Amino acid sequence: MADKTTFTILTLKEKSSVGEFEDLYNNVAAGIGGNPLVFVTPSPTLLVFKAGFDALKAADVADNLANDASRIVLKEKKVEFLELLRQMAAYVLGVANGSRYIAELSGFKLSKATTTPKVQTGIVVIERRPGPGDGEASVRINKGGFDMVIVELKLEDNSWKMIGAFTLSKFILKGLPSGSSNIRITGYKGDVPGTVDGSVVETVVKAV
Repeated sequence: MADKTTFTILTLKEKSSVGEFEDLYNNVAAGIGGNPLVFVTPSPTLLVFKAGFDALKAADVADNLANDASRIVLKEKKVEFLELLRQMAAYVLGVANGSRYIAELSGFKLSKATTTPKVQTGIVVIERRPGPGDGEASVRINKGGFDMVIVELKLEDNSWKMIGAFTLSKFILKGLPSGSSNIRITGYKGDVPGTVDGSVVETVVKAV
């Protein structure tokens, strides 16, 4: 499991000024409308989005003409447009599928990205079998949240010799002696070996 980077889309609040609503509307309309190959089916549609903003803009009367009734109408239109913004933001997040670059194309402002480190849970050997060639073995593991594993072969004098470093969970070991061999798999986070239980696993593989 890779480190997970997340972000949110920043919208507005009911107390935001009409000018702030207008700036955001213009940015999003331009961003989504200007990238039709990315945002193929906006939800709400751009026509509905525009109608919502136009209604909000029309409810904004000059201060010297404003009264309790006009303020209530303006508040209602803000709430309605905020709901359209929420729906559009949800649509953009769905299209982006974790891509900050795509989300930024929409014209929305994004929060600062946060990264959740992968959790190291220990390596589990799932499958071991002879490989496709002589002196080879196929191994499949659950990496347990590590970036990489280093595999070592146990020699006759009980010392260990590195025979591979892998970032994938399925790999082929080469240069093995015929028959059974003891190997050691060590999980690494960056260039640092893991310290949790299961960071180092020994197992037996067979090669032809």
